Amino acid sequence: GEYCTDDTSCAARALLPGYTTSNKWPLMKIPGTRSEQGILSSSSLINPYLHSANKVYVPYCSSDIWSGTQVNKTGDSLIFSGALIFRAVISDLIEREGLGSATRVVFTGSRYVQPRSVLSTRMPSNT
Repeated sequence: GEYCTDDTSCAARALLPGYTTSNKWPLMKIPGTRSEQGILSSSSLINPYLHSANKVYVPYCSSDIWSGTQVNKTGDSLIFSGALIFRAVISDLIEREGLGSATRVVFTGSRYVQPRSVLSTRMPSNT
């Protein structure tokens, strides 16, 4: 969650572990952690409506409310690539996991993500 808006707030955010990079995140979900709680749970007792659905947890580390499209650094500028990260996740799910044939897609979490704009170009309009 949250984001930075200038060099000072981004520098402070960069000091917090896991806030600006995914380099040290585990590659797989760890039982009992955030990736298996609440709406992501496979337990019908904890998550009665979506327990049997396919779920993907995408941790947030871009600090740009999933909106940046930069790929190259110029001088001392910071690189914000959140929108590119989100598009890559959706593309990977479509190509490797069958998201393209989904009849329903539910997004939860960040209020800043605008998934419809990303999905509308990649999936049938009735999704």
